Amino acid sequence: MLKKYISNSDISINVRTETGEYTHISFSPLTGGGSSFYTDDEQLQKALEAHSKFNRLFTEEPVPEVATAENEDSIKDETDNKDGIVKIKVDSLDSAKEYLCEHYGMTRTSLKTKKSIFEAAASNGIEFEVGIV
Repeated sequence: MLKKYISNSDISINVRTETGEYTHISFSPLTGGGSSFYTDDEQLQKALEAHSKFNRLFTEEPVPEVATAENEDSIKDETDNKDGIVKIKVDSLDSAKEYLCEHYGMTRTSLKTKKSIFEAAASNGIEFEVGIV
């Protein structure tokens, strides 16, 4: 399951996994300040949540559900047949950016503005509806 960790500042930390290895984690800076880090690696999630600064320096934030295998049918139902555009509801531009990076291999640096996010989505046949999911 994908988890999102956020911080009020731009941080990088080292965490120790269950195997005893240390991993360097660099949070991605956000435009309005702060930073975020997404992962679906369960070992890394456990290591982050066991970190001494968890819930003080950084916290976990719920990730809205977007286009997983379980809800793929509901996305297909929202396809506009004449244009072939898939409409996906997300709660923020950050969620839209994460969806594009995860499913289409785009880089975060190419998705810095609202315009670039919507243009990238359109080029892949997607239309994001930003609001409460």
